[in-house]
Amino acid sequence: MNIYSDILILLLSGIFSSILIYLLLPKLRLYCLDNPNNRSSHENPTPSGGGLAFISAYLLMLPFIGGLKVLYLLPMALVGFVDDIKVVPRWFRYLIQLTTSYFLIKTSNLYSDDLLRSGIFVFFEYITIIITSTAIINFINFMDGVDGLVAGCMCLVIATFSISSGMNLWPIIGGLLGFLWWNWHPAKIFMGDIGSTFLGGLLVFISLQSKSYFEAISIVLIALPMLADACICVLRRLFAGQNIFKAHKLHLYQRLYQAGWSHSQVSSLYISGSLFMGVTYILFDLKSVMITGLIELIIGFWLDRTKANQFDLLSS
Repeated sequence: MNIYSDILILLLSGIFSSILIYLLLPKLRLYCLDNPNNRSSHENPTPSGGGLAFISAYLLMLPFIGGLKVLYLLPMALVGFVDDIKVVPRWFRYLIQLTTSYFLIKTSNLYSDDLLRSGIFVFFEYITIIITSTAIINFINFMDGVDGLVAGCMCLVIATFSISSGMNLWPIIGGLLGFLWWNWHPAKIFMGDIGSTFLGGLLVFISLQSKSYFEAISIVLIALPMLADACICVLRRLFAGQNIFKAHKLHLYQRLYQAGWSHSQVSSLYISGSLFMGVTYILFDLKSVMITGLIELIIGFWLDRTKANQFDLLSS
């Protein structure tokens, strides 16, 4: 396909996603309503499950673009959608994530048929990749708490990979843009776990399509603003002896919002960070990506210390 076909697919997917959300909203208000609580960043009950729109946009275009491996993400997305409506046991959700990660790794460019027969070290390397993959899936899910943040950042991450690799993921990007029209503050719909777990799995998928671990790390680093926030927050809570599986409001993006930043300001900050990482990835090498990432970590540390509400475990 050429650039004109990609643009057409992008536009059609965006229009389809936006129209589908419009049609689904009445049903989602009835059966998939996200009611605010003391840890929420929104004040009014808002329909969830909007990830169904951009996933459907991809499936609609699948016969024209190929890419069947992404279908491995659908069982996890389906469980996420059920969880948006009715709570699914945490252990079952994680089991599905582990299974999905296994198949993504097994069919990836980094996978070797003799991986599990190459010694105990390689076996533990394989297990580490699976656990890291599930961590990425959950980290993206954790970051979906402010209007437009995850959708905007993942648009840039996926677009960067599509431009650099030539893989046609423009239907998902278009679908996300159509969703973002409804999700930007004040959000009329949330993507829900169906959307955030799918996008987390997609980040794992595109990184595993790399030809080397260094390239995979570079791709993951494009999402550094989201992943670093989630990872650092988990580590801080873990070292403080807090239950890391318990809901909280201690992420940097949440504490910036509590400090008076608007949804749009917080989301724009993280989207800008992903944009800089993406541009660096396309134009330069891994070293430059890591330097850009280090600069963004320093900025995040400064924001944490000077602009955000205090990291207070007692108020979480």
